[in-house]
Amino acid sequence: MAQTQIHVKVDRVAFSKPMNKRFWMIITTDLGTCKGNMYWEPKPGEQLIFEGDWTVYQGRKEFQFKSASPDIPQDSRAQLAYICRITDGVGEALECKIWEALGEDWHKIDDGDVKGMTGKKLAAFREAMEQLKTNIVQVNTISFLMSKGASFNMSNTAWEQWEKETIGIVQADCFSLTNLPQYGFSHVDKGIRQSFGIADNDQRRIRAGILYTIKQLQADGSTIVEWNRLNDEAVKILRTGRDLILSEASKMIQEKTLKGFDVEGGLIATAYDFDNENLIWEYAVND
Repeated sequence: MAQTQIHVKVDRVAFSKPMNKRFWMIITTDLGTCKGNMYWEPKPGEQLIFEGDWTVYQGRKEFQFKSASPDIPQDSRAQLAYICRITDGVGEALECKIWEALGEDWHKIDDGDVKGMTGKKLAAFREAMEQLKTNIVQVNTISFLMSKGASFNMSNTAWEQWEKETIGIVQADCFSLTNLPQYGFSHVDKGIRQSFGIADNDQRRIRAGILYTIKQLQADGSTIVEWNRLNDEAVKILRTGRDLILSEASKMIQEKTLKGFDVEGGLIATAYDFDNENLIWEYAVND
């Protein structure tokens, strides 16, 4: 049975419980109570698209959603960029010419409108436009990320990783993109995070920079790094003060994202690496 899709405006998050990197939430909206799992906590006034089913709980109608995504306006310019990337022989130069010649009416392109867009190339471009119509959620997601400074390949990889949840995850913290294969801190720090209004001293940036620095220091194969060395390298990468890095690292230890061994002068590791080392040790001891 096909699921129902609804467009809602968030009034407030009435309840939120972390569950395996997601949050199970009860959200009050302009269409009533909605319940389900999301990667991020929406803010009051945020527009969302839910897919799921209407149910009845204790005599009241509510919506149980299986997926959630932000309800964002379509960006015509970004959609043109997307289509030009997936059409053989059509690059940025032709994209600019099409926009200059037709603007918002670029989808009405015809023979002779733009020099170089004829024959097979025009036919391939029109075929890509048809793909846009049939995969509109994917196209809008990739177009949105490209409009924020992400490359086509990064945007496509993000879609493959998170699908309909992509925009919500990235809007909540664009440094989530650093978790994608073959992409790292610098890809987001130089160009993308500015589009989301993330300042140099933003907590999300500092935390992502700390994790990135740890990975860099693990290049020799160690999973545990010296705190002083981590702080020195993080200062260079983040171009910020030691106190801010210490403050955020301490919070990450309290939240169990990092594992500290006398953080003022000792050792530090990611909780993930620490847990894996423990599992290996336990296996070796009990084998």
